[in-house]
Amino acid sequence: MSQVPKNTAAIKPTFVIFTILLFGGCAGGSVAHHDSGTDIADSADSVDSADSASSVEMADAPDPVSNAQNPVEAADPLDASSNSSDPVVLVWVPYWDQPRAMSSYQQNHDKITHVSFFWYYLDDNGDIKKYRYADANVNHIAQVHNNNDKAYAIIANLPDLNPDDPNGGWKRDRVRNMMQSDTARNKHIDDLVRLAVDNNFDGINIDYENLRREDRALYTDFVAQLSGSLKDAGKDLALALHPKTTEFSPAEDNGSHAQDWTKLADYASQLHIMAYGEHYPGSAPGPIASNQWLNRIIGYLDSLTIDKEKFVMGIPLYGEVWSVDEQDRFMGISGDFNYQGVQKFKNDHNGVEENLDEIGANRLSFADNDGDRFIVYFENASTTESKVRLSRSNGIGNFAFWRIGGEDPLTWQIIDPPGQPN
Repeated sequence: MSQVPKNTAAIKPTFVIFTILLFGGCAGGSVAHHDSGTDIADSADSVDSADSASSVEMADAPDPVSNAQNPVEAADPLDASSNSSDPVVLVWVPYWDQPRAMSSYQQNHDKITHVSFFWYYLDDNGDIKKYRYADANVNHIAQVHNNNDKAYAIIANLPDLNPDDPNGGWKRDRVRNMMQSDTARNKHIDDLVRLAVDNNFDGINIDYENLRREDRALYTDFVAQLSGSLKDAGKDLALALHPKTTEFSPAEDNGSHAQDWTKLADYASQLHIMAYGEHYPGSAPGPIASNQWLNRIIGYLDSLTIDKEKFVMGIPLYGEVWSVDEQDRFMGISGDFNYQGVQKFKNDHNGVEENLDEIGANRLSFADNDGDRFIVYFENASTTESKVRLSRSNGIGNFAFWRIGGEDPLTWQIIDPPGQPN
């Protein structure tokens, strides 16, 4: 799943230019290679940004707090309507930080119902391949089942590390070529079913991003056929949905135009709204998912007048970093910045943290040992709680978290075990 900007590169075990579930509804600036020459990568877990930070042309950064609109009314989640069935609490496990993610899962499994493993991708030939550094360990699947939870396999159209394609990125053509050919589509669906059956996964989690409006009918037909085949095998189908606040907005042409939420809801077991990426390295600094923006996404869902029971609100647990020059202009830095890494920035560099409760975000400002300045927007338990409360107050009681491993440990105090009152 992805918090990726358009120019995302590939992944390594200790080096991530990849922030995986989705960039949202903000248009990015033009992209250039950026070598920050700073030591911030030494302060963040699992990230080396010195050689490969993606950036935007410098521009004056607006203040998202002063520009905040549509304030969210406070709501008590205990009084909110929710799903009639036990709520879904899904976590995504990234292969590049899998030991820490699985440790978090085991510590908090009583609050979790589903685990989705980021292990597989669709290659140029239409085959399912395992990421070369992924530890696709069947013992992890057994561990999930021993906790009476469900295990899903993510299949993405984000390629593995390729030195001949250093910019990586989500490969639309791989998905389109598969969907356009009856032979290729049937083979891919057979492969997906076999993957689930042979490895004892409970379901398949499709994360095909960066599709276009002209792919919309093909994608719906593919999902319909895949859903039937998985159902026949006793397996679930979960889909990653790009966030959107309206239909066919040019500002949200990030893959959302290819996804007809109303029709997809007829086929999928779960629909994961990747409600993050409001701001990302290719945009101005700002919250990853403000409550105002989340409210507009919920408003779009409400406009469809469809049952919300299958919809799962994706909640970010990460941070984004921008460098700031002497003229107060910014450049975004791509990386897998988690809460614990952000707190290390703060502690190592005497950073100043601000709690922006009015928008449901946190902001950290600091200067590194060379005097270079940075702004970080990040999530913690407090911002997560505000998003959970807002979603529940609008009838959405299912949640998915990108991603576990390095998150604020207090996050799990606000999530009730399945079967207990919210």
